[in-house]
Amino acid sequence: MIQLAPLEWEHWKRYRQWVNDGEIARLVDRYLPVSEWEHQDFYRALIKDKTRIFFSILTGRRQSIGICALKHIDSKNRKAELYICLYGRAVRGKGFGKEAVGQLLDYAFNTLNLNRVYLYTPAYNAAALSCYRRAGFVEEGRFKEDIYSGGRYYDSIHMAFLRRFRRASRRRK
Repeated sequence: MIQLAPLEWEHWKRYRQWVNDGEIARLVDRYLPVSEWEHQDFYRALIKDKTRIFFSILTGRRQSIGICALKHIDSKNRKAELYICLYGRAVRGKGFGKEAVGQLLDYAFNTLNLNRVYLYTPAYNAAALSCYRRAGFVEEGRFKEDIYSGGRYYDSIHMAFLRRFRRASRRRK
């Protein structure tokens, strides 16, 4: 069981450690290391930016195991981009990602009154693709050779979840 909580500086500090980890950086398509100064500056900008909302993903013991966000929130067109990063192999494959995505979708549809949540992920991130599909996202497209990583080009997968998907899945339960 996890809980989404407001992103606090103590959790954001941990995020810098993980985003500078080579394996995680590759999964979130990040290639430049983040300095302490850049990290602090980004956090200050983040808390002022009304087009994105970041959450800490906490276990029942209030341990931070990742972050998730709605970015590029567009209130006119009622859509936003989903982002999630779980910290390390020890917390992956346990359903935490799917649960966090579900809670983030609830927030998007019930609190922000959005209609569409979309995301992009590298095609090589099989765990993320599986998580998103299990959460109900559908693939909308593939951008060929969209990401350059480790000396190679990779496709990116574009997926979305619409409010009506949520209503339909609730009626089936």
